[in-house]
Amino acid sequence: MSIGNVPFDPNTGASLRAWFESLRQHVSRPKRPLFLHAKDFNSGPSFTEINSLGIYGVRFMAVGDSIHHMFYVPKDFNVGTNIKFEALWCTDSVDTSETATWEILYSSSAEGEALTAATTALDSAITADNVLGAYKLAISPYGLLYKDAMEHGDILHIKLSLSAVSGLNPAVDAVFLIGLIINDEG
Repeated sequence: MSIGNVPFDPNTGASLRAWFESLRQHVSRPKRPLFLHAKDFNSGPSFTEINSLGIYGVRFMAVGDSIHHMFYVPKDFNVGTNIKFEALWCTDSVDTSETATWEILYSSSAEGEALTAATTALDSAITADNVLGAYKLAISPYGLLYKDAMEHGDILHIKLSLSAVSGLNPAVDAVFLIGLIINDEG
């Protein structure tokens, strides 16, 4: 007999608790992406209001500007799958032929291990993203961190940088990071 797609044999004497454990291993948690608001990052460009909209972001003034975040990997995060990273951003530029490219470097530390600088690139980088228009929300293509790069309870040090632009001049065209979405593929 099975319940859902999980086999269950009441004649084996297996406890209900064991069956629930078996069921839990076959059912993935609901997809709940994690959102890190730009204010959650530290050490970098200024956190400022975007065009008097009441929405705040980090303004990147030059290619190479970066911000950092320490992220705790929660127990319900599916570390056995690839992890997606997407930047939420906008600019005051109206030229939709212009692009911005975001880069994420990371390091991972478990309890008792030394904290290290975020120097490892994602396994699949975030690619260039076109401007959608002045103050229009853009969600970058996703970058991937392949499965098993971290464990539950690890601290993930994330460094997010504006790594390249085409046509945009961040010193003149306001480029804002609003946040970062982290989601497992599970």
